[in-house]
Amino acid sequence: MNLIELREVHKVYGGGRTAVRTGRRPQVHALRGVNLDIERGEKVAIMGKSGSGKSTLLNILGALDRMDDGSYLFAGTPTRLDNPAWAARFRRERIGFVVQDFALIEDMTVY
Repeated sequence: MNLIELREVHKVYGGGRTAVRTGRRPQVHALRGVNLDIERGEKVAIMGKSGSGKSTLLNILGALDRMDDGSYLFAGTPTRLDNPAWAARFRRERIGFVVQDFALIEDMTVY
């Protein structure tokens, strides 16, 4: 059984506000029809050029962002990324991130 299953996941940014010159904001298709299966215990590297959708994909997998279309199953259960309370609980109990930039305040310490 796969731990993570993505099927036909799409994410589009922009197109909402109007611009003075063009009358429309261009849409950026960050993800188009992404399919991904990750088995429990499997190690996966997400690689690609700048702007290819790596961060968008990880934000969806980590319930930090919602997809526009498609399905996301975690351990066989559909995710409910459109429900903020569900997404917060999912992040707290099931997902962890090790980020490249910790965004810590340099002159403060924690003990």
